Amino acid sequence: MDDDASANDNSHAFDVMIQWMENARSRGVTYSMELRNGPNSYDCSSAVYYALKAGGFLPTTNRIGNTETLFVDLENYGWSKVPASNGVFATKRGDIFIWGIRGSTAGAFGHTGIFFDNNDQIIHCNYADNGINITDHDIRWIANGRPYVTIYRYIGTGVNVPAPDDNGSGSGDGNSAGNLIPMRGTFYPNQTLPISNDMDPSSPAVGTYDAGEAVIYDSYAFANGYAWISYISYVGTRHYIAVGPDDGRVDTVWGNGFFNDDNSDVSQNTPETGDIIPKSGTFTTNRTLEISSDTDPSSPAVGTYDAGESFIYDGYLFSNGYVWLTYVSYDGPRRFVAIGPNDGNTDNTWGTGFFN
Repeated sequence: MDDDASANDNSHAFDVMIQWMENARSRGVTYSMELRNGPNSYDCSSAVYYALKAGGFLPTTNRIGNTETLFVDLENYGWSKVPASNGVFATKRGDIFIWGIRGSTAGAFGHTGIFFDNNDQIIHCNYADNGINITDHDIRWIANGRPYVTIYRYIGTGVNVPAPDDNGSGSGDGNSAGNLIPMRGTFYPNQTLPISNDMDPSSPAVGTYDAGEAVIYDSYAFANGYAWISYISYVGTRHYIAVGPDDGRVDTVWGNGFFNDDNSDVSQNTPETGDIIPKSGTFTTNRTLEISSDTDPSSPAVGTYDAGESFIYDGYLFSNGYVWLTYVSYDGPRRFVAIGPNDGNTDNTWGTGFFN
């Protein structure tokens, strides 16, 4: 990547944003995808989110998302993609990079950080350093297999960006499919929650979910001061359930299964739907692979796929050191197939059809 030393209009805000990263680095924070909300550990995306808030580029009430939601949040708050010239980006201090193809950057398949200067140095929270460090972007990029890169630059008119209108769309109820962020999961309320046809808290309920009942959702949104999960009902109507205040915290959610622990009463090897990342595809094996009822490598196989056989999957997840593809079998139960180590390297998958 080329050097572009031209001044940035929001240099003070970038200084504050990057200073947050440096302060966290000096405290010796560690890397963790499980304990990612600080103050002692973060992962790559949560660190960037906190730094963006510190610099005033995101509202303080904004959720702490992940690499996938970062694309959306940056674009919603004044950041624009930097075009490449002959495959080369002219990066500046304060630019944000995201590695991975949009829609497929969850887990080990995405990474993000901030350009520390105009000379290709980045500051990022990463697994290799077990914390926040300053490294050369291209050296790390090459070491990680040259993943697809998106660079964002702030082009807004100022910092301390105000929060959007409550519904984010200008409509009275915030009921717009464009506001929904795709994510599949199972939510277990800890109190009775009303079901609504829109995201207006004053709308009459069309039903309720009682404490402990399972709600399978396909997306979520933030509107009118609340976090909402959403799904399509059996009769084809999209429904919405407010699951907590839109305060950027997961400990105030009214139940489990929305960016918080939903496995308190479930075997650690039997993933909830919320653990599964939706992705459809056909995988062709290059060796015999076992079919399992869970993601425990020691569980007995319920069947096998021989080398050259193919199967259709509807999602994937990372568990117990492996990447697993999953699908619902013809007789009803969900099945899991380990297709390679969870090392972020698609060259090591045991077949083709999963990002390779």
